[in-house]
Amino acid sequence: MLLRFVSGAWCAFLIGLMASGTFTTARIGEITSGPENDIISMSIAISQINFGLSSRLAYHEVAQAISGVLLNGARAWATPTEADEARLRDPERVTEAIRAGATVQLADIKIPASRAGYLTNWCEDLGYSEFYNVAFRLFGFNAVSTNFLYVSVLSTSTLIFFLTFYNNNLAIGSVTLTISALFLTAASDVFSKFMPSFAANRFLSTLALVPLIHLVHAALRCGPVRGAEIAAMTAQIFVLTSAVTFRSSAEWAFIAIFLICFLLLYLRRDRVGQQHAAVAKKRIAFILRTPRFVRVATVAGLTLLVTVGVGIIRNAQFDKRYFWNDNFPHHLIWHNAYIGLAANPSWHLYKPYPDVPDGGGDDVAFIPFMHYRAALGLPTNTTTGEIPNWILARPYEDFVRGAYITFLVDHPIYSAQLFFYYKPLGILSVLATNGAALAQHNLPMNVLTIIVSIALGVALFSLAETRRQRVDLALIGGLVWLCSLLPLMWAYPISFAMADQTWSAVFLLLMIICLFGAALLRQTLPAVRRRTDKVPRRA
Repeated sequence: MLLRFVSGAWCAFLIGLMASGTFTTARIGEITSGPENDIISMSIAISQINFGLSSRLAYHEVAQAISGVLLNGARAWATPTEADEARLRDPERVTEAIRAGATVQLADIKIPASRAGYLTNWCEDLGYSEFYNVAFRLFGFNAVSTNFLYVSVLSTSTLIFFLTFYNNNLAIGSVTLTISALFLTAASDVFSKFMPSFAANRFLSTLALVPLIHLVHAALRCGPVRGAEIAAMTAQIFVLTSAVTFRSSAEWAFIAIFLICFLLLYLRRDRVGQQHAAVAKKRIAFILRTPRFVRVATVAGLTLLVTVGVGIIRNAQFDKRYFWNDNFPHHLIWHNAYIGLAANPSWHLYKPYPDVPDGGGDDVAFIPFMHYRAALGLPTNTTTGEIPNWILARPYEDFVRGAYITFLVDHPIYSAQLFFYYKPLGILSVLATNGAALAQHNLPMNVLTIIVSIALGVALFSLAETRRQRVDLALIGGLVWLCSLLPLMWAYPISFAMADQTWSAVFLLLMIICLFGAALLRQTLPAVRRRTDKVPRRA
């Protein structure tokens, strides 16, 4: 109990450091360079809070007031100048811009004559505007309100975990490593002007991590599922679903949960003879009634039910403006995959047009689409005068999906090199760089974090009730790491989009060390084995 209490205090301490940005590389209060997503999301939130405008729409006047401060009067989607970049990095100026948007009066707004006149976010995760909405309502119109919301959600999720698994050494050890790995991730080089802080949309996917580990341990537990557990799981699944709406790449966590559930069902299958059909039928019926099967099935089923339900409700709130040819209510999918083709150094020999960039970027996919549409005599961008000159998203995605699949089929050797060598090499290179950064920033604190987390992990894992659960957890840690790599294998490895992957690599490394240390401790200290052998196997 003392170890679990110390672990809780340690997690609270690390979350407190993240809240203030102490010993991290986060730049709290700044917004992302290329600020259109932030500015439009802020505008959507303010338009809803102050004027009741729903369906993820915003008034242009609100966005223009914010841009007037941050971009010297330019529109939200304008390329920021060097002076603009300095303003984006100034929390006081960001607060000034937010409050400028919040002080726009209804008399200053020209109500659009049609849906085309409203401002929408272009092909981005609309949950980010929800995040700003809740942050502004709870913490006011300022630059740090989103940081307060991030820490509040993380703290609440961690508290639910501790209240649910207060007597489970294995679970408490896991969440201790989860928070420690998240803190170490925040101390690495993942932050930059493209992902400046915890509240940046690319980092919000990390809110899925504690719920993921919670659901894993809910499935690992033995015994029947109780009502309080279902309530806790529902809350965590809602946080997980929210993280995905904030940053869609967090969907890898859902894949991990379902794969883990299948893995646990396989590992926990009851080995009953199958010599006869009658025996096999009885065996299946028996397995379906066992608490272990019911528990794992409940975790998977509840995750699916809550996720689908929340998704249906949220999707019903999107204005039809997001379903026109020029937009999507989510991030582009095939666009990132096509850009990822340029991760092979031989791309310059295979790119479809000479003016396609060699080194990556959005134009790797946009320029082929422009050539394609020009050859057909069709426009590539919207011509509506009331909204920005955005690319026609739906025809674009149709084109780039076909172009991507065709390229893979036509160039199998190039594709094999890309997926089995260059992308993995790029991922490992960025992870190594982020890991090396821990020795460059606040080394004493990072070393202390590693030592304390390993000490707590070894102690708690050595007191875990069953060896089988420890073995299962080792397999699960590896599976979580592999699943976290899926977005990068689909798209491309780059530091500011690798918060989840940096966390999962640190988490897996800490877990391996702690499980190995726990096994060694149990072998050298028989008293630990005798103590845990007396513990009931209900945890």
